[in-house]
Amino acid sequence: MSNATMWAPKPWLAAVLGAIWQPGGMLYGASVGWAIGYFFAALVVAIVALIYSSQPVVGIVLHVSLMTICAVHAYRRAKQYQSVAQRPWYSKLFGIALLYILMAIPLVLFRTFLYEPFRFPSASMTPSIPRNAHLIASKWGYGNYQAYGVPVLRTAITAPLQRGDLVVFANPIDPSTNYVKRLIGLPGDHIVYRDKILSINGAQIKREEQGEHLDQDELRYFKMFSESIGEKSYSIMIDESVSTAPLKVGNFPHKELCQYDATGFSCKVPLQSYLVLGDNRDNSYDSRYWGFVPAANMVGVVKYVF
Repeated sequence: MSNATMWAPKPWLAAVLGAIWQPGGMLYGASVGWAIGYFFAALVVAIVALIYSSQPVVGIVLHVSLMTICAVHAYRRAKQYQSVAQRPWYSKLFGIALLYILMAIPLVLFRTFLYEPFRFPSASMTPSIPRNAHLIASKWGYGNYQAYGVPVLRTAITAPLQRGDLVVFANPIDPSTNYVKRLIGLPGDHIVYRDKILSINGAQIKREEQGEHLDQDELRYFKMFSESIGEKSYSIMIDESVSTAPLKVGNFPHKELCQYDATGFSCKVPLQSYLVLGDNRDNSYDSRYWGFVPAANMVGVVKYVF
């Protein structure tokens, strides 16, 4: 057989593919085992970068290191490759592209319909969710299916939402931004928050003092309480030096169902809507200021915080 029919990978192309998508660089050089190894290495790097997202230099260094190592490795493997007459299908560019798509589809579907990670940059949920914490939200059954901010499908909510849940939702003022708050009021509930005491449907919510919490940003202590709604208990933070009366309340749909005074507010939650509050009660931009969360805005319920 003539050399014209023989094939060997081009080292420069192997290096480029190895830098862009590490498994692809190895597949192009017909190294399936190394492709699988780099797939898991890239996965580990992505997880570590997510955990240390508050220190972006960590993720950048890891990603650049992996790209460089794989590019050099793929180049050398291609240089040493013995020419063959029958080129493996997965080493062809269409084969690499096909495998990339087949790998990406389940990941996108998983993120769209089942679980999605979020980073929480705010202090509004302290002490339950620290600033810059990472969250994993369960999305199946909440009807607002999206991936990377792109809407995919809208359906009615079929999964149960309970008072006390940590919910992820598209902010009614800016739907492109996801918020996380504590679900306090279900459709039809009468919510009262006056003198820093919460009541639902005429029943005062049980709370117990837990001592003080040091706010690392303001370097001062705030009172911390355990608040219980049904079977759910969680911690809230109170600043007794701040008035309970919400300031700069905006106009929002169904605002006529709310009443505000110097001691706080009360609201009747309309149908197909929810009322949410932050656990850092005196430092949270929530339903007191911009109103109710429409059911169509619900994205999911937080399952893990780390």
